[in-house]
Amino acid sequence: GLLNTLDSTTVFTTSSGTTMTEFVFNNIITLAYSNPVNIRECYTGMFGKRTINQYTTSVTRYLPATDRKAFDIIDVYESEMGVIALFKSRYQLTSATLTSSGTSFCAIDPDYWQVGWLRPLNTFTLGLDGDRERRMIVGECTLIARSTKAGAGAAGLVPYVR
Repeated sequence: GLLNTLDSTTVFTTSSGTTMTEFVFNNIITLAYSNPVNIRECYTGMFGKRTINQYTTSVTRYLPATDRKAFDIIDVYESEMGVIALFKSRYQLTSATLTSSGTSFCAIDPDYWQVGWLRPLNTFTLGLDGDRERRMIVGECTLIARSTKAGAGAAGLVPYVR
């Protein structure tokens, strides 16, 4: 639903077959620059997250060889638009393979989004099962967009994972 909420005339683009390079990613985020928002969060699927992990960085890590670790993770991306926290989201569109189009991402200003409760959380006791007590939590919530221009996004991108 987040992709459908963004304004498709100014801050959202569908670009079938365009490779998700760092240049393309920054251009799409820049679409929100004309609006008074501060983009701080980006949600994308695994192929999109792996692509962003490979963008250029000046980070040098010194680890003891005995740790036997390697890092290819970026949780924060800094661009001309500011510092953006990156989140994996299994609910974003993802291409079927690394070379097909279909990957999407949404970059938002969380100040313009909030959780709206349709039914508050309630706890119910279920039937006894021997000595075990079982409970169930029931509730409904939704994401409320206070502005359709409080972010930027794209769909139909081809991930660029080497």
